[in-house]
Formats: sequence, structure tokens, C-alpha cells
Amino acid sequence: RTESSVTIVAYMGIFLGLFSIGPAVWVWQPFGLETLAWMVVIGLFGSIAQMSLSQSLKETDPTALMPFDFLKLVWTALIGAWFFAEVPDIFTWIGAAVIFSSGVFIAFREKRVSAYAEGDSGSAV
Repeated sequence: RTESSVTIVAYMGIFLGLFSIGPAVWVWQPFGLETLAWMVVIGLFGSIAQMSLSQSLKETDPTALMPFDFLKLVWTALIGAWFFAEVPDIFTWIGAAVIFSSGVFIAFREKRVSAYAEGDSGSAV
């Protein structure tokens, strides 16, 4: 809550860049200007999305926001199927179910804990 969204995204980009250099060296292949243009567009939209997510996490309760963040799973599967003809395998569905179930469990648990805390604070002597 103390850092700006731009700072958080900048740190993320720096650390991901540093940690990606090593693996990239082993598989790097030259690419053309069209690929570079797509990479710039993806980077721009990805940075905007990360800044939006960081700012929204600062502004609201994460338990209210995370169900919308889980929609990335749905959109990724739909875009992969539509544009790349990738049908998710059983392991993808199992992983998505685990992630979604965990998120729902945490959201319900946090709601129950906050409701209990609100009810408990009113009964102080």
C-alpha cells in the first residue's frame, strides 16, 4: 500500500528481466521487426494491466478483487483455443480447478473471519 503502482510494475519488470536472461540465452533466436513490434505491444498492454491490478489491490479488499483476477484463466483458455487451436489438456483443467477452488475457499474463509471479528468486537466488556 505504500509504493506506487508504477514502482511495483517497474520492480516486477526489472526482476523478471534479470531472471529471464539466463534461460533465454539457451534458446534465443534472432527475430524480425514485426516480432519486435508485437513484443512492444504485448509489453505495453501487459504493463498497463499490471499497473491496473496493482492499483486496484491498493484501492480495495483483495478478496473482492481476486475472483475477477481468476477470469484470466478463462480468457487465456479461450484465446488459446480460438487463435492457436490449443485445447487445454486434463492437467490444465486440474490446475485451473485447484487454483479456482483455493481462491473460493480463501474468499469464503476471509469473509467468515471478518464477519466473526465484526460480531466479536461489539461484545467487548
